[in-house]
Amino acid sequence: MGTMLSEVGRWEEALAASEEAVHIRRRLAVANPDAYEPDLALSLSNLGTMLSEVGRWEEALAASEEAVHIRRRLAVANPDAYEPDVALSLSNLGTMLSEVGRWEEALAASEEAVHIRRRLAVANPDAYEPALASALSNLGNRMSEVGRGEEALAAAEEAVHIHRRLAVANPDAYEPALTASQSNLARAYLAAGDLGRAIPLYERTLVDSERVLGSDHPDTLISRNNLAGAYESAGDLGRAIPLYERTLVDSERVLGSDHPDTLISRNNLAGAYESAGDLGRAIPLYERTLVDSERVLGSDHPDTLNVLGSLAASYAQAGRIDEAIMLLERVTSDFVRVLGSDHPDTLNALGSLAASYAQAGRIDEAITLLERVTSDFVRVLGSDHPHTLSARHNLALWRGRRGMPPVPRPRSPTCWPTLCGCWAPTTLTL
Repeated sequence: MGTMLSEVGRWEEALAASEEAVHIRRRLAVANPDAYEPDLALSLSNLGTMLSEVGRWEEALAASEEAVHIRRRLAVANPDAYEPDVALSLSNLGTMLSEVGRWEEALAASEEAVHIRRRLAVANPDAYEPALASALSNLGNRMSEVGRGEEALAAAEEAVHIHRRLAVANPDAYEPALTASQSNLARAYLAAGDLGRAIPLYERTLVDSERVLGSDHPDTLISRNNLAGAYESAGDLGRAIPLYERTLVDSERVLGSDHPDTLISRNNLAGAYESAGDLGRAIPLYERTLVDSERVLGSDHPDTLNVLGSLAASYAQAGRIDEAIMLLERVTSDFVRVLGSDHPDTLNALGSLAASYAQAGRIDEAITLLERVTSDFVRVLGSDHPHTLSARHNLALWRGRRGMPPVPRPRSPTCWPTLCGCWAPTTLTL
């Protein structure tokens, strides 16, 4: 019941149903653990997903961790029956840990899931290779988050290779999974800055999604959104904006105006208008999206906070710097409270606040904040992560304008984006 309600965007009702299922199964498991603990673990896993949908990440993580704990214990007694469930729970736990910025722990959980599923697939490939491919796809995402780009590509490419082979033998069963793996591989190419491979693969994924699932399927809408994002990353706004506009119209028609995916589509279209310098359309669209996100998702949902930050950046671009700083100070405080001071979104928000301070002529405050952000990125993500490289470059830029010596650069800088006051997570991937 909870899953079905979630699919149509009725998140609060879905959560209530999942909480009731956990309550019932926990009571049954107390009386008869052998009979009901497996079902309790399943309900906890579903509850974790529902809690994440409404932005209650810490509670989602707690539910997912309990599901892993129960399934590990069951697998000790009966590995053949429960090891596949352990791998599934670990993969879900990796996603939850990623959402709260605990990226190294997320990676460890995903690596263990792949290890289990690879061993199972060796013994029984027909039964477990599909799950191995899904775990590899998730592992690629986790590798990208910690800046291990080559390993991320290797995992994502292996996932596509397995799904492609399975789809040849049984297209009806595996072509949908193949399109998802292709999308994740394209995302890995994009994260590595390889637009020459990312864009054609996103284009192919969209064509395949329309053929396999239909033009109105929610996953097809996601593929269209992601292709538009790749075009925007390449600076091709002439193709990005019409595609974002079509995605938004179709999302409102198919999913409804209040569906979270529709809100993401609206935010991304506003971001493309902003990139094109069309603030007359960007700002009202951001403002509408913020009002709707607060109403539908709540003020503390990470997607809502991202919209708030995007609106602040558009105010800064429009010269409304005092309003921008006010919103950015609010959103950084909210990110610290909701996700913690070390979450990458929190650090990106602080970097955007520093950019606004600099735009307002408050250079010393900007430098002090950027020094803190750079130090935190080094500690949390490492010296060679793209976020760290960007923060280090921005700090060097403003220290140079003050006549101060630059901080030592990392060993192998790959790119140096310019400090522009842009909100880092403007484009949200569905």
